[in-house]
Amino acid sequence: MGILDYFTNTEKKDDTNIYLNENMGAAMSGGTRETAPTTDLFLERINPILLEGLYHQDEIIFSAINLLSSVFLSAEYTVKASNDEEKEITLQWLDEIDFGFILQKTIQDMGIYGYCWYEKLYNSNGKLVNVATLDSKTFDVRRNTKRKPIYNEDGEFQSYVQYIDSDMTPPNEQAVVQQNDLWGNFYKAIELEKKNMVYIPYYSVGKDPLGVGLIEPIYNVTKSKQTIRQGITQSTQRMGFPLIGFKVCDKDHHPTPDQLTDLYTKVRDINERTTFVHAHFIEPYILENKQAGVMHEHLNHYEDAQIAALGMPKSLVTGQGEETNRATLERQIYIWEKKMRFTQGRITHAWTHQILKEFAEQHGFESTPEIVFEDISTESIFGRVERWADLAKVGLISPDQPLEEYIRDMENLPKPVMEEVDDTSDSNEE
Repeated sequence: MGILDYFTNTEKKDDTNIYLNENMGAAMSGGTRETAPTTDLFLERINPILLEGLYHQDEIIFSAINLLSSVFLSAEYTVKASNDEEKEITLQWLDEIDFGFILQKTIQDMGIYGYCWYEKLYNSNGKLVNVATLDSKTFDVRRNTKRKPIYNEDGEFQSYVQYIDSDMTPPNEQAVVQQNDLWGNFYKAIELEKKNMVYIPYYSVGKDPLGVGLIEPIYNVTKSKQTIRQGITQSTQRMGFPLIGFKVCDKDHHPTPDQLTDLYTKVRDINERTTFVHAHFIEPYILENKQAGVMHEHLNHYEDAQIAALGMPKSLVTGQGEETNRATLERQIYIWEKKMRFTQGRITHAWTHQILKEFAEQHGFESTPEIVFEDISTESIFGRVERWADLAKVGLISPDQPLEEYIRDMENLPKPVMEEVDDTSDSNEE
């Protein structure tokens, strides 16, 4: 099977096969480890504050993250459970904690920072009652003085921390620690127990505790693009407010210092309303940037690099009608929709093992319920109707009750109203 076949294969894939095992220690529980956690080497990473800044400042990134979030939330979800009662209890709880808002924040944080953090909230009886979204850029794993993660005996991260301001008083002062973050900044932090936290990485590399999002791979490209754009902006401003130069005399006649001083005094405050009368040996001219067109070509190059790394069709990100073959664009959109199943799998895996497993144990469920997302599709309802009509014309499908029920369920259409039979008229005829 080729790479393209993997994405275009319409068969349902087991979500457990598409994400990396984040918990090697738990997977090998009961066995003896002979390997050691990787603690000696780590890559230099971009500070999440800087990544968030690009989300605020760059229109391509802003549009891409919001597009990812909007399209992802367009897919309905349900719960797969052992029975209808457990399913209904789980769905009701997800509705009570506003799972839709949590999901939107999750996608946004994963796209910007590369990871998302929740805190599980318990009542006085120790029962899980809510899940709180957090400012993900302030969280990290516990690190030693060399800024390397601290592992426990099972090879897992010892604990998590939240960096806080030095003048802030945390709820539990005994949990306060001092720690250098990955970028060498010394912080006051709160050490947090792993059982109370939920961590979802986006793309994982090796044993690096911090996931990789959509912005970090194009950080340098985006900064270069901003520099070029700044130059284009200044060049454009010069077209509206150009710099004016003056030639005095010619190659056979040289100006005197007094002539230059007098001319400078007259023109130094020149503006669009200035009237200037000059001698024949003074020649004004406009200083202009003749390379502005080349700068626009460089800008397009960097924007294309951004789009390539974001992995989204350019037409969707920019909202412009690009000169793209329709069939090619449809294939790009189709592959992008299939790639988002990876994101769905990440979130499903985290909620199943880190939240719903505990929820099920507290409620005495037979098994752990699982959140199931429907396939993401940007195809309009009119497009589907046209496709179904074409299939009916060639005889591949025919109108029947099961097909109608399937379409009504998929499009969230109301069930048909059954006509009541008038028994009185039948009895009168008899």
